[in-house]
Amino acid sequence: MQMTNRKIGYLVPCLTLALLTACGGGGGGSSGGAVPATTAVRSAYAYVANNAEGTISQYTIDSSTGALTPMSPATVCAIPPQATPCSVDAQNANPTSVTVDPAGKYAYVAISSGISQFTIGLGGELVAMSSSPVSTGSAGGPYSVTVDPTGRYAYSANSNSHDISAYNITNGALTFFQIINSGAGINPPGPVAVVVDQLGKYVYVANELDNNIAQFSIGPTGTLTLIATITNTGIYPVSMAVAKDGSGNQYLYVANTGSATVSEYRIGSNGMLSVNGIGYTTAGYPGSFPTSVAVAGDSTGSKYVYVTNGSTVSQYTINSDGTLAPMANTTITAGLAAQSVAVDITGSFVYVANSTGSTGLGTVSQYTVSTNALNLGELAPMSPTAELLSGSAVSNSQPFSIATAVLIQ
Repeated sequence: MQMTNRKIGYLVPCLTLALLTACGGGGGGSSGGAVPATTAVRSAYAYVANNAEGTISQYTIDSSTGALTPMSPATVCAIPPQATPCSVDAQNANPTSVTVDPAGKYAYVAISSGISQFTIGLGGELVAMSSSPVSTGSAGGPYSVTVDPTGRYAYSANSNSHDISAYNITNGALTFFQIINSGAGINPPGPVAVVVDQLGKYVYVANELDNNIAQFSIGPTGTLTLIATITNTGIYPVSMAVAKDGSGNQYLYVANTGSATVSEYRIGSNGMLSVNGIGYTTAGYPGSFPTSVAVAGDSTGSKYVYVTNGSTVSQYTINSDGTLAPMANTTITAGLAAQSVAVDITGSFVYVANSTGSTGLGTVSQYTVSTNALNLGELAPMSPTAELLSGSAVSNSQPFSIATAVLIQ
C-alpha cells in the first residue's frame, strides 16, 4: 500500500513540497496482487487514513460491483481511545499511511508518534491493539509503513530522522528490533516511501530529499543491510510499487512529484535496480504532481499501473519488458487533490483517496477496471456513486492514504 504521504499544504516532515503522498506498497496502497484461481474471496475491505482528522475510515467492498459501503462506525481513531469524536491527542496523530498484512488480519497506521496497530475483525472493523502505538526507536515519526510478503516483518520510513525501522510481527503485534540509516547522499535523505519486493528478499526506500532509491537486502531474521543507493531518474520520489510478470521478472515504479514522471527499474536477481528503457515515463500532463503509484494484475502477473496526479489518475499498460505505455485515454478525473491510489486484490477495482474532493471535503473515488478488448485496463467511474465522503464530513478530513484488505476462504 502499499499510502500517500503528500497533501495540499505544507507538512512538517517535508517542507520542500506542497504535495504529500501515500508511499508505495506500504504507505499507501495495494500492489494489486492476484487472487489464485483456486481460492475464493470471502470478504474485502478498504481503509483510509484521514490526516487532518486523526481517524481511519473503514469500508466494506462489494465483491461483485466493487462499491464501498461505510462500516458502523464509519471511522475509528488513529490512536486509542477508539471512541469518536477522537481525543485531542488522536486528532493530532496526523496519520499519513495505512497498510494491511498479506493475510488481511492486521492493519498498521503511520502516525506522528509511531505506528498504531489494529486487528481486523470478522466484519472488517478495526480494533486497536492494547500495545498501540509502537515506537520507531527513532526521534522521527514514521511517514509510511509496509509489511513483507510473509507477514513476519514490517518496515517504516522515518522522514524526520532519515532512517528506517524494522519490526518483528508476532500475532499481529510489532516489536522494534533495528534502525538503519536510509542511505548516503548529498542531502539528508528524507525517506518517505518503503516497499518490499514480492519475493520478500529486498527492501527499497525512496529518499525524497536526496532524489535516490536505497536498496537493502533482508537477512534471515529480517534485519536490513544496505547494498546500494541508485540516483533516481526523477526528482522528489515519493511513492513506489513493485510489479511481477508471468515469468517471475520484477519491476519497480516510482512516482516523482518534482519532475512529474514515473521512474522505471528492473529488479535483478541480486536485488539491484537497473534503469529500464529510457528510465522514466511522463506522468499525466505538464505541471502535474504525481503522488502515489499502484499496480494491478491477475493470476498471470501485473498488467497495469495507475498514478495519482493532482486531480487525475494516469493510466499505463505494462509492456512485456516492464516499460510503461500510456493508455489511449491517458488520464481520468479524480478529486481536486488526489493523494493515494489502491487496487483491490482481484485487480478489478481501483480506489483513490482525495485530500479535497469535488465537494470540497475529503473523498474516495471509485473505479472499475475495464476488461473490454478495446480499452483494456482503463478506469471507469462507478455508478451511481463514484465519490464517497471520507471521515466525519464535519470538516475536511484530508485523506492521505488508502489500502485494501481481503480474507480468503
